[in-house]
Amino acid sequence: MAVSSSTLWLGRSVFISLGLITTLINMLPLGLSAEAPVMADLFFCLAFAWVIRRPSTAPIGLILVVSLLADFLLMRPLGLWAFITLMATEFARSQRIPLREQIFILEWLIAAVVFATALFANFVFLKLSFSPTPSFNLMLAYFVSTTAAYPIVVAILHWVFRVRAPKAPGGFTRLGRVA
Repeated sequence: MAVSSSTLWLGRSVFISLGLITTLINMLPLGLSAEAPVMADLFFCLAFAWVIRRPSTAPIGLILVVSLLADFLLMRPLGLWAFITLMATEFARSQRIPLREQIFILEWLIAAVVFATALFANFVFLKLSFSPTPSFNLMLAYFVSTTAAYPIVVAILHWVFRVRAPKAPGGFTRLGRVA
């Protein structure tokens, strides 16, 4: 089963569009009080889930560009979270075949562990550069909200956008063909 070039570019366009939408959702004000809920990192969830299911439509360059744009728009240190997101998604890409063969709860657990590791790496890099760091409670709320959002993002990808893992063993080649 070969995937045409137009299908490949359509998938990449959908990924970019959803990446921009998740960044815009993260920009929405949820409240002005200190008790306002912490918004989940929806792009992290999207990118992690996408590279497991359709890695050929989410190449490194697209993830990097959308992550850098999100860093810029969300006023994060430019490039730090983009680099961490890129490393996390490349880990997911390298483990996509074993992750596809597991039950979803195990995938969710691995995504949570990878996100916790990403948050810790972000904290360490911010500390080493003498930048302000978020409090433990804020990081915990961010972790919980992102971990809780992951199955929702996966469900939307699966049911609404039909982004599913290929049925044939071996996944996709660089050109989008089933190996």
